[in-house]
Amino acid sequence: MIDLEVAHTLPVIGNRDIIFNLQAMENEGAELYILLALNDITERKNADKLSLMAKSVEQNMELLNNLYLNSPAFVCTLLGPKHIFDLVNPAYQKLFGERKLTGKPILAALPELKAQGFNELLDTVYEKGEVYVATEQLAWVAYDEGLPPAERYFNFSYQPMHDAHKKISGVLCFGYEVTKEVLAKKKGEADLRLILNSLPQLTFTASSKGTIHFFNKSALDYGAMTIEAATTGNGWETIIYPDELPSVITLAEKCLKTGEDFYKEIRLKRGSDNSYRWHLMRATRIENGSGDGLIAWVGMGTDIHEQKISEQRKDEFINIASHEMKTPLAATKGYLQLLEMSLEPGTEPAYFVAKALASTNRLNHLINELLELGKTQNGDLKYNICVFDFDKMLTDTIEDLQKASPDYEIVKKGKVDAEIKGDKERLQQVLINLLGNAIKYSPDKKKIEATVKEKDGSLIFSVKDQGIGISKENLDHIFKRYFRVENQAMQFQGMGIGLFISNEFIKRHGGRMWVESKPGKGSTFYFSIPLL
Repeated sequence: MIDLEVAHTLPVIGNRDIIFNLQAMENEGAELYILLALNDITERKNADKLSLMAKSVEQNMELLNNLYLNSPAFVCTLLGPKHIFDLVNPAYQKLFGERKLTGKPILAALPELKAQGFNELLDTVYEKGEVYVATEQLAWVAYDEGLPPAERYFNFSYQPMHDAHKKISGVLCFGYEVTKEVLAKKKGEADLRLILNSLPQLTFTASSKGTIHFFNKSALDYGAMTIEAATTGNGWETIIYPDELPSVITLAEKCLKTGEDFYKEIRLKRGSDNSYRWHLMRATRIENGSGDGLIAWVGMGTDIHEQKISEQRKDEFINIASHEMKTPLAATKGYLQLLEMSLEPGTEPAYFVAKALASTNRLNHLINELLELGKTQNGDLKYNICVFDFDKMLTDTIEDLQKASPDYEIVKKGKVDAEIKGDKERLQQVLINLLGNAIKYSPDKKKIEATVKEKDGSLIFSVKDQGIGISKENLDHIFKRYFRVENQAMQFQGMGIGLFISNEFIKRHGGRMWVESKPGKGSTFYFSIPLL
C-alpha cells in the first residue's frame, strides 16, 4: 500500500470551508486506487474568526476604557430627557469632589446649575440633535458637597448620542476646566485697564475685528459718555465730527484688512460744551505671544487742538503774505534785470546785482513753495498728467544739480525702461527736493547716490547720502508740515515744508515715501510709484 495524503481548504463548495485528504492505495492484485476523505471545517473556522474578533473588540474596549479613565479631559454621558448621569470618568468626578453623580439627573446631582441655562442647552441637544460648543463658559458650581458655588469657567461640548435605531438616547459631555487661565487673563485685563484709566490721553481697546469694548476714564469724561453708551453699537461715532466720519470708517476698515496702524487727525466733540477739538488718533495692533495672530487693537487720542489752530493761522498768514509779496518781488526782479543789462560785466556793481538777483530767485522759489503748500492743503493743486520717460528726467535733473553743486559727486545707479504716467513737473520737483536735501545735509561728505529700479510693477527711487543723519525719534515726524530738527534749524536754512509737499505729491500719484537713517551715518530717502 502506498500512502499519499494531501490537505486543502476549499472555500468554494457551497460557501463552506472543506479540508480533504488523498491517499494512494493498492490491493493484493496490484490495482491502484485513490481514497478521498472530506472534512467540513466551516464551523470551526467561524468559531476561530469570532474568537479573533472578540479578542480584537476586547482589546479596543480596553483601550477606550483606558482613554476614558485616564483622560485629562472630563467625560460623562447623560441619558434620557432628564439627563441622568450614566458614565462619569475620574476627571469629571474630580470637578465636584465626593458628590455622588451616577444615576442622578444633572439638576439633582448639581442643583446650583438651576437657572444658569445648562439644562436648557441639554434639552436642545437632546431634542434637536444640535451640537453645542462653549468657550470659557461661566458656571457657578461648588467644588464639593457643602461648599458654596464658586466662579468657574469651562471649555466643553454637548453632543447627541444615538442608539442602534439611530434615535437620540442621551448627550455626551466632553471638555476642560479653564478657571485658572480665565481668572489670570481677567486680572491682566483689570491691571491693563487700571493703567489705561490713569492716562490723560483718550484711550480705547478693540477686538481683532474692530469692535470697541473699552474706553478709559479720560475718553468717557471728554465725551460725557457712559461705557455702555460708548460701546453699544456704534455709540462712539456720535462724538466724531460728522463730515469726517466716513473717512474715519474707511481708514479703519482698511487697517483691519491690512494690519497697518490707524493714524489720523480728526475732530472730536467735547461733552462739556459740545465744541469740536482736534485730536491725533492712533491705533496699533497687538499680537499673541507667538506673533502669528492679531488679538486686539489699542488706540490713543492726543489733543492737538492748539497746535492745529496755530498751524491754520500760520497757513493763513503765509498764504496772504505769499500773494502780497509776489507782485513787488516780480517788480524788484524786473528792475534788477534792467540794472544788470546796463552794467559792465565783471564790475563790482554787476557782481552785487547778480547776487541780489540770486537772492530774489531764492525768495521767489520759497514763495512758490509756500503757495503750493496752501494749494496742497486745500486740495486746489492741479496736476498735469502725461506719459513720460522718468529715466531721462532723472538724468537731466542730476546733470543740472551737478552743475549747480560742482563740489559734489552725484552718482546715478540703475535704469528704468518703462514709462511713467504722472505729473512730470511735480515729480521732478520731488527729485530736486530729495537730491537738494542730500547735498545740503552732507557738508563734509561729497558723494550722493541716486538709484532707480523696477520691482513688482512699481518704480522705486532712492537718494543716499553720508551726511548728518536723522535720529530715531525724529523719523516719524520728518514728513510733517513745518517740522525741523531743532539742533539743525539754525545751521541749515529751510521752513520744513519741502518733504511734506514731496510726500503729498507721491501720495497723489498712488505711491509712498519713506526714509532710513542713522545719526552721523547719513540718510536714504525712498519713494515708489506705480508703473504703467
